[in-house]
Amino acid sequence: LILATAVVVMGQSIPVLAHSRGLFKSALETVIFPDIYEKSPSSIRVPESESLFRRAQQTLSQECTDEIDMRVFDDVYNATRDASYQSCAGANQGWLNENGTVINVADFRSCDTSEYKAFCDANYQSLEYLDFKLTCVETAGFFLYPTEAYIYDVITCSGKSCPSDPVDWSLEDYFAFYPFNSSVCTAEFLQEGEEPPQEPVRLAATLSQECTDEIDIAYDDAMLKNVTDNISDECQNQIKRYKSGNNSIVVYDNRDCDISKLTTFCDAKYQSIDAPNVKFTCPNNNLFYFFPVIDCVGTSCPSDPAAWLIPDVQYLFAGFESCDMEILEEGEDPPPPPNDPTDAQSTAPFAAPSAVPFAAP
Repeated sequence: LILATAVVVMGQSIPVLAHSRGLFKSALETVIFPDIYEKSPSSIRVPESESLFRRAQQTLSQECTDEIDMRVFDDVYNATRDASYQSCAGANQGWLNENGTVINVADFRSCDTSEYKAFCDANYQSLEYLDFKLTCVETAGFFLYPTEAYIYDVITCSGKSCPSDPVDWSLEDYFAFYPFNSSVCTAEFLQEGEEPPQEPVRLAATLSQECTDEIDIAYDDAMLKNVTDNISDECQNQIKRYKSGNNSIVVYDNRDCDISKLTTFCDAKYQSIDAPNVKFTCPNNNLFYFFPVIDCVGTSCPSDPAAWLIPDVQYLFAGFESCDMEILEEGEDPPPPPNDPTDAQSTAPFAAPSAVPFAAP
């Protein structure tokens, strides 16, 4: 699982996944790609007023920004881009640090993006970003938490009328690939040799090395991501966020969703595990609840959920190392939202915005 912060990678929001690992993964990593609006073009178009506001400080021509916006309607472009990023397992990472800030890293320095670049050059114009960093404030509709995103060697398709040399793109121009502007995030170029913060050390589990290795392989499985993406598209209102006292509460609730496709996929290729419902207590009074915890694990892992100790279950949630996890008692639910203390389900869900991820332009 990866922290699910519903953000965007240069143009498309990444849906929150249905399995625990996927939920957490999309939460912490979504923020990185610059090119990932919504899957449905009709749902992702930026309103004209927002679009004008977003471009107010850019030096790009109107023709260039229009060409960038129109890419999302090209199904071949969308499929080519998605395939390119999915083929590079581990390029997109995210975690919550000890200060309650989400760290997103989109690092494609070891990835082969030649096919995507060739597609861009044949149909648009390829652009390789200069390495840069975004520092974003918590903003409704974009970022659930303060976020830092580090972007390395990202290739995207820009318009044919846009500047061809990355040096001619200002930091403000990069916001053409996002639905937000510099009032939400500040951008800065990374210096040569400047690296992102170190990933946290995974918590020790009692699972065998073979089991944890298999879990890590499943974690980066593009086919598993497709399954969970489809479930996420079909299952609405699964994420809720609200304040309760001094706590900020996020609930991932799939109890009313049909996730049989996930268990079928897991059992066919790996092994499905239905672990207990869990709660994470994280820095800055952030609480996360997961109902239920369904995931793919290796065939060498314990098949009986009762054999999974707390450190073992927490291993499924990469990126939550700075948080304390506890198993929820049967029937235990999070505090209800303040606007309707009798029905937590009535709260309007936090919707993954039609925003743009940091790394997938």
